[in-house]
Amino acid sequence: MPAALQSDWKNHVLPAKRVELSLNHTFIHSEMDSIRNGVIPGQMEDKLFIYFADDALHLHRNWTRFCIYIARFDQPAGSTRTPGEQSWQLISAVINADEAQHILEEPRYEASMIYFLIDVLPLLRPSAYPESKAEPGTQPIEMWSIVGRAMRGEHPNAE
Repeated sequence: MPAALQSDWKNHVLPAKRVELSLNHTFIHSEMDSIRNGVIPGQMEDKLFIYFADDALHLHRNWTRFCIYIARFDQPAGSTRTPGEQSWQLISAVINADEAQHILEEPRYEASMIYFLIDVLPLLRPSAYPESKAEPGTQPIEMWSIVGRAMRGEHPNAE
């Protein structure tokens, strides 16, 4: 499957109202291959369009096309760009803070959501949904609105 490109889906740029968050997670070569592939929605129930460009993972809402997160990666000092040897560090994220486009949560939740989305969507692996302020019993609805059919293990990249 070819990697998702920005031009594969209509999308909006991140608005001027934004927040930056420091992150710290290392991904190995095989994980970065999957992350770089991104995710192109296959149907309405796929909630995000994700593509990798300029050492950053761009996450856009499928229906509204709003950019919600841009997660920035870098290679640690001493790491090479030779396939099989490279590792990448997730170092920061820029988060949409325009209340008409995204309800900004506290930093720890936003960081957990970014890690969750990377695990569940491009990496296709199970992950714990971040603790939220959702009313008891509404977490499945919240999760559906964020990742759609991927919460049931049905993933556009797995088809």
